[in-house]
Amino acid sequence: TKNKGIHKALHVRKANIKAKELADKE
Repeated sequence: TKNKGIHKALHVRKANIKAKELADKE
């Protein structure tokens, strides 16, 4: 469904932000 796609996009975005924060810390 369309809703599932949006949910997945949010999850990916969260993961990308987390990865960016970890990269900035080092």
